[in-house]
Amino acid sequence: MKQTLHHTILILFLCQLICAQTTATIKNKTTNEPVPYVNIFIEGESTGTSANEEGFFTLPSAGLDKTLVLSAIGYETAKIPARNLTNTILLTPAAIQLHEVVINCKKEKLELKTGSFKNRDIIHYFGCGVLPWMIGRFFPYDTTYAKTPYLQLIKINTNSDVKTAIMNIRLYLPDENGKPGKALHNENILFSVKKGDRITEVNLAPLNITFPEQGLFVVTEWFIIEQNKYVYRYTEHDTGKVHKDGISYEPAIGAISDATGTNSWRYSGGNWTNTFKRYDINRKDKGDHLLMAAELTLSN
Repeated sequence: MKQTLHHTILILFLCQLICAQTTATIKNKTTNEPVPYVNIFIEGESTGTSANEEGFFTLPSAGLDKTLVLSAIGYETAKIPARNLTNTILLTPAAIQLHEVVINCKKEKLELKTGSFKNRDIIHYFGCGVLPWMIGRFFPYDTTYAKTPYLQLIKINTNSDVKTAIMNIRLYLPDENGKPGKALHNENILFSVKKGDRITEVNLAPLNITFPEQGLFVVTEWFIIEQNKYVYRYTEHDTGKVHKDGISYEPAIGAISDATGTNSWRYSGGNWTNTFKRYDINRKDKGDHLLMAAELTLSN
């Protein structure tokens, strides 16, 4: 009888573990092909994950009254009530905006840099714990860009504890409220980040994108995938207790000081919000607004 009771408890425990998770595969509604690297959030909460390169994800149960937000570049953002989830989720491709290709006579190469920074300017890092999110920086348009209109290169300060991490770049136009709105490029701009504190370069030249007169949001996106996972030990500040199970998803992105914070944005839980402030270890406001350390190179 005691053994039977133990078996019953074990079965109930395993059932709770299974029921406590949501698993699904995300596919393209048109082609039925898997959609990789989709970020999934529970709307209005600090809970989420990412789909892997096969479009598969596992998420702690959201509760039937919750809504999942699925975000992937090139697809319409989907909001799905948890009670309606199935093993396969279909995302609708977004309308593709083709970029005009202009063929010019060969001439002297011109370049212009905006957002330049030095490593000594880095005062903080944007890190990713166990939740997917994005940070963005708005670059206003300047008439001097007319002679060098094409996006050539992005340089970002990165700091990674894993050998090779994967991130994504998204490019947005501002909407009527000044937030990131319509995507300027409807495909992932995936790039690798090597271990260590370094400048990571992302080549945009093949995309043939001109700097829009409305201004441009450059957004970096983290993925909660095994390749980016880093397990570390840490000590609680108050108790001195040592833990060996800290988890982060790499890399961290460098931040510089900014006077107003108006050009700094974050996306989490399905919403864009403005400004970052720096805090010390006691969570006291130090007054510094934070801006992603990103430099754009424009060319003709």
